[in-house]
Amino acid sequence: MIITHEIYCNKTLKYLYPQLGTYGKTFIKELQETQNILAVGYVDWIYKKVKRIEHKGMLFILIDKNGKFDSKKERYVNLQKSKANFNSFLGYIREHKSYVDDYLFDFKLRHHHMIVIRLPDRFEKSYEPFLNGEYSKMYTEEEVAEMGFNKAKGVFNKSEDYKKVFLDKINREFNCTLRLEDLGDRELELPPNIKEETFNFKQ
Repeated sequence: MIITHEIYCNKTLKYLYPQLGTYGKTFIKELQETQNILAVGYVDWIYKKVKRIEHKGMLFILIDKNGKFDSKKERYVNLQKSKANFNSFLGYIREHKSYVDDYLFDFKLRHHHMIVIRLPDRFEKSYEPFLNGEYSKMYTEEEVAEMGFNKAKGVFNKSEDYKKVFLDKINREFNCTLRLEDLGDRELELPPNIKEETFNFKQ
């Protein structure tokens, strides 16, 4: 996983992170006010090794507690306010039912802080299908609607319209010439790549 000043867009962010919205508006408001989420993954391998825990059903959220970074000016927008917002969020999340742990992620970049959240129990069945790339088995139609999936909706229900979108993506990415009939009944998204979805992965 590549960590920069911008949020890293991966499949964990797209397909698991939206579950947190079901914890309520206050939860999302507090999380958003931290101002700078850098990346989301389903495990930090060093943390797992040190703590000797089962990471299933957890979400690891990496936050820059210095807030948003202005790349043009090469400085943080508002350090003082961002740190205050982060500390406020930390106080809130440590009392929340989803809280598992938090820790300094990088001893060199001491403003990078990891929050470990437990995903809602009601979505426990979505975890294994996600890891296996079986996206159509993750959620019911009602759950997809509840979490406000828009573009990803076609991934979950294998819609004919999204099949065309996926086909174009595959042909561009792999420089091939597949046709719609070649897709058959396969999932309309590539399986998660462990390097892109987890922290501190080493082969």
